[in-house]
Amino acid sequence: MEPDTIERLPEILRSYLSEHLPNARNVSIHNVSRSPGGNSRSMWFFDADWEGEAPIAKQLMFRANESTCFRDEEASLEKEYRVFRALQDTPVPVPANYWYERDPSWAGEDFVIRERVEGDTNFRDLPPASQQAILDHFVEILAAQHNLDWEAMGLSFLGAPQDGPECARMVVERWERATKRELLEPQPVMTATMAWLKRNLPTEVDRIVLGQGQV
Repeated sequence: MEPDTIERLPEILRSYLSEHLPNARNVSIHNVSRSPGGNSRSMWFFDADWEGEAPIAKQLMFRANESTCFRDEEASLEKEYRVFRALQDTPVPVPANYWYERDPSWAGEDFVIRERVEGDTNFRDLPPASQQAILDHFVEILAAQHNLDWEAMGLSFLGAPQDGPECARMVVERWERATKRELLEPQPVMTATMAWLKRNLPTEVDRIVLGQGQV
């Protein structure tokens, strides 16, 4: 984002929430800080509170479509928002997604405002038993995700493969395009890896499921 937009971000957020929470009074924004992770897009943490029927305080996140490093440009912020919304009220835990905004007059680009969930991604200092428990839980979540009826959830807009080989081909070719866009010099190992993957695509799958794109 532009430096001026960053400087005005607390006021932008206050105005946005005031407009989109019609029953809220005295909206206040605190503790705006840039996220140290998730650098495929610009993210800012902030706290918001306002008065309604009762005082309300929320921990929120502002995620802009601005690219801060390498990312798959085919994975739009709007698609991300729609998937998160579809996953709410399912066994797959996701933060609440409140708004997706297309109007660039707010912050110069589209953005999402969603719930911020406290946590720690540094597993290295945890005891082995805790690390294993987290891994087991992650696998359980993946299994629950694979069992979702993605068609009934309205996720066909993601583009469903037609058969087994296309399941893998779509992912491989998508990341091949993404890496080629970012290459600054030849990467023969990466090129050879992509070629091997395309030669060795699986020919059969039991069924087509909603996968975790970064796994």
